[in-house]
Amino acid sequence: MELIIWFSFSLNYALEETRAFTFQLASDVLYLITTLFIIFNFKKILPNIKEFVKKQNMYQTILAIILILHILSIMNPNNIDYLGSIKSTIKIIIVTLFAIYLKTKHDYDKIFLYTSIPFIIVSFISTLVSFKNLTISDISGIYDNRNDFGLILAVSIGSLMVVEKKNKWQKLAYNLLGLLFLTVLILGGSRGSTLSVLIVLFLYFIVSLNNNKKLTYKEGVMILSLLVIPGMIFMLEPLKSRFLNLQKDESIKDRIELIRACLDETIKNPLGHCASDKVYYRVKPEKLPKDLQSHFRNGGCHFTMLDAGLKFGILGTIAWISIGLILTLKFIRTLKERQKDKIYWIILILFLNSFTENYLQFSRLMRLVIFILTGI
Repeated sequence: MELIIWFSFSLNYALEETRAFTFQLASDVLYLITTLFIIFNFKKILPNIKEFVKKQNMYQTILAIILILHILSIMNPNNIDYLGSIKSTIKIIIVTLFAIYLKTKHDYDKIFLYTSIPFIIVSFISTLVSFKNLTISDISGIYDNRNDFGLILAVSIGSLMVVEKKNKWQKLAYNLLGLLFLTVLILGGSRGSTLSVLIVLFLYFIVSLNNNKKLTYKEGVMILSLLVIPGMIFMLEPLKSRFLNLQKDESIKDRIELIRACLDETIKNPLGHCASDKVYYRVKPEKLPKDLQSHFRNGGCHFTMLDAGLKFGILGTIAWISIGLILTLKFIRTLKERQKDKIYWIILILFLNSFTENYLQFSRLMRLVIFILTGI
């Protein structure tokens, strides 16, 4: 029962931005069922909360930062959406309490599978759909746009990269599927997700080589992925223009305008506005050209560090920088101590993606939260 609920949460946030998932009812019902489950099992959860708090690892620190920002947002005297901020905070707490219970019943590997499989399934279905109307540099599948699809593909590639392969046929199947997703990701034209995945593949290769001291089959496949596939695909004219001719790209100029306007808004309102996504509808940055207002409503600043400032104020920006430092220190420790940590690579992909996308939109933030909870 509890694994089905967890799978449903992961599936919910994999589908949230698709054209097929346009209603809130399913999500609300899922949170209601989970809340009732927590209430009926609270006596079992309570002793484990203390153990959960005593744990000291990177993921717990990141989760604490996210929760503290949301709680402080409720206390913010300038909050423009108290109800939305409270709802967002409660939802994070509900998922956290449920994860605490889940971890007493199931091991890490099983929870990891139930977290990542929904993203892989949705990516595969969306990839099949995209073949019906394949437009190079603008592949969106079942999603509203290429960037939303790119974010899901990036998570799926990270999951396939680290998931345990029990035999050579499973290894071959996962690697081929990962290569398919990587190819579709690059062909789709989502620059931020593509760059995030390529950076993480390279770093993962460095760590693997450091741990094994010799080149394995999996690392050979990764080198092929990093060098041959992107090199060939980037030669296609639509992608060559999108990835390499950035000076002529109007979308880059638009994002710079968004960043400037959001930075100005954060300086004007150092306490932030609210934790809910209504900030993108109620706040209208003065320095933002009118033709970019719709871009702001749909994606905020497209740069999470500044979106953190917009929502949570200067403290939010500092907090997001702190998360980046934590992840950097974790990478250095991984190199030195030869640690193996599946979930780290997926979270690193999500964080790197935050430099070109807004990961404080609630559906995207919850993707990060469920992977963080899987890692704790």
